[in-house]
Amino acid sequence: LRQRHAGYKEGKLKEVGLGDKADHAVFKFAEDNFHFGGALLVAYEMVKEELDFVSTGDAVLKAPSDGAFVDITGDILMYWGAYMYADMNLIAWIRSGKACGGTEESGRFKARIVAHLKAAKNEALGKGNGKITFYQRYVSKEIDSSTKARVMQAGVARGYHEDLKVKVGFAIDPNSDFSSLCDGSTLVWSKETLDYLSKKDRAGLKTLQEKQCELLCYFWEHMLELLMEKGKNVSWSAGWEAYIGVGKVHVAGEEESEEEDEYM
Repeated sequence: LRQRHAGYKEGKLKEVGLGDKADHAVFKFAEDNFHFGGALLVAYEMVKEELDFVSTGDAVLKAPSDGAFVDITGDILMYWGAYMYADMNLIAWIRSGKACGGTEESGRFKARIVAHLKAAKNEALGKGNGKITFYQRYVSKEIDSSTKARVMQAGVARGYHEDLKVKVGFAIDPNSDFSSLCDGSTLVWSKETLDYLSKKDRAGLKTLQEKQCELLCYFWEHMLELLMEKGKNVSWSAGWEAYIGVGKVHVAGEEESEEEDEYM
């Protein structure tokens, strides 16, 4: 995790124009807690057992078909946490995401899944900025025939959005007592991190503990992405958007543009 995190800071973070955020408080929190996150990933048997032959860029997470990964269904749809999309045809993880917020309409797993499906219907041809996104790689089956023909001609789609599986990476019941995650008994919450969160205004999150949970969800999303196969990841986002910003994408021959579609 630490090795790949260092590569992320030198690579993806700079690629989206956020290299100046490398020393941000959220990354200090992550670096303080990789030992805890890594231990849980091992304990829940989510990572491969033999890593000696895993190269840089290879998946460290087990395949999405493994029984360690649970579908997001039923009551879990209304939880906070980190989720993963899996292409079951390729048997590969293709992106991770975070869901945590003060309202059911925007801050739970269900809301994020619904938002992604809507975008897969509306943005199958992209936004005209030349950047290939999650929604062009995995288009909705419900796009009209004309759009579908143009999608097929473009040749960038890898599958249909509705065929993807959404799995739990980490989940918190927002109605439960999650104080043990926030009191320092399991995770490291430095004074720097707590001071930063205390001053940070987050819409819908009223208490420090709620903001701690959001940061933890971002942390888990980050870990999961680091452990996916790099070549299969279809999200260019650097993550941590509420804290470090969305960043920008540069497409050769065009102006850089901020993206806001797929990154939560």
